[in-house]
Amino acid sequence: MSPDVTPLPPSPDDPYRAKTKRENPKALWAMLLGFVSLPVTCLCGFGLILGVPAVILGWQSKNEPTGRWLALGGLICGAVSIAFGTLWLVLLATGAVHPPRA
Repeated sequence: MSPDVTPLPPSPDDPYRAKTKRENPKALWAMLLGFVSLPVTCLCGFGLILGVPAVILGWQSKNEPTGRWLALGGLICGAVSIAFGTLWLVLLATGAVHPPRA
């Protein structure tokens, strides 16, 4: 190659080029915690433990440039889990329902 010839830059469609766009890890964790908190709330009532961090992480990452829908999904699922968990605790405290006996 002669010194006066410059190589072409890689094309944007080059499959070997490293991807620079990454999802927001807080939004991903919010979604995972929110989605897992729903069945945990329904099955054993401990969804509050996972729902609160899902709401916190979703709220922190909802305005980031990437992962907005992941954050909102985790935020909504975590909030629903908190609502169901709180309702379950209130019903248990008032005696309206009884815990299952094993």
